[in-house]
Amino acid sequence: MESSLFPRLAFLPFLLLNQVFAAGEAHLKVWPPTPAPGSVCLLEFRAPDAGEALAEVRSKAGPFSQKTHGDGETRQVSLVRTKRGRFVGLLGIDLEDPAGEWRVTVHWLTGPSLESHRKDYTFRVVPKSYPVQKLTLPPSKVDLSPANLKRVGQESAAIKKVLALETPGERIGPFQHPLDSGVAGTRFGSRRIINGKPRSQHSGADYRAKRGTPVHACAAGTVVFAEEHFFAGRSVFVDHGEGLVSMVCHLSAITVKVGQKVARGDLLGKVGATGRVTGPHLHFGVRVGGARVDPASLLALNPNL
Repeated sequence: MESSLFPRLAFLPFLLLNQVFAAGEAHLKVWPPTPAPGSVCLLEFRAPDAGEALAEVRSKAGPFSQKTHGDGETRQVSLVRTKRGRFVGLLGIDLEDPAGEWRVTVHWLTGPSLESHRKDYTFRVVPKSYPVQKLTLPPSKVDLSPANLKRVGQESAAIKKVLALETPGERIGPFQHPLDSGVAGTRFGSRRIINGKPRSQHSGADYRAKRGTPVHACAAGTVVFAEEHFFAGRSVFVDHGEGLVSMVCHLSAITVKVGQKVARGDLLGKVGATGRVTGPHLHFGVRVGGARVDPASLLALNPNL
């Protein structure tokens, strides 16, 4: 979304002294109102005659996770104007983000002279604990050879670039389950112990499904990754705009190509057991501004879009 608001924010100190004021009729809704680490929030902003809007987010409880976009102290969330005249944006709360009070400062412009406004809001992120998952895998999948270590390093660097995308988006949602069954995913956020050694938290949801089950795009977007990696197996990543990237992994087949535009519900591939797995299933992951969030929390936003 191209906007004159972004260069104006570079002069915030000047604006705060000369132009910016809080408008009492402006309103921000955060849904869910008390999210937890590992969830995604919908920011809904309304203000009379607002033409452009942007949100800056800070945590009063400590710095943000290094996994997320931003400088560790501040995040920016673009607010996309809807047909009903409101502005909406997605805020991802990473698994390692602090619980406590968070502050959202909304900046917006009105009128032909692009008059600047701002208003502060607060909401609370509540703590959440995740289960421990113990797995036993073949040593070759855990204790990697020098060649596999090199491969994993190269693949991680490529994925990091994809997850850093923040392309403009025309709309947000609606979203759908990646499988026709609509079965709920499990194990998001679980702290994994593999062959007796602690590993990173599981940053996606696992869906039970038979090999060959069709896997669909959760929303419209552009395919930005479609290949096989050591850990994730055959995978497809879709950039939905505004920092939202979804991924489906361990596929038996990929049916799209990088650069391809997809609509919500389009076929991306089929369930398989490629990569580091114990059997056929779908790994469905979501990143919002780099934050690792439970896909279930994204799907739950639909009634509020």
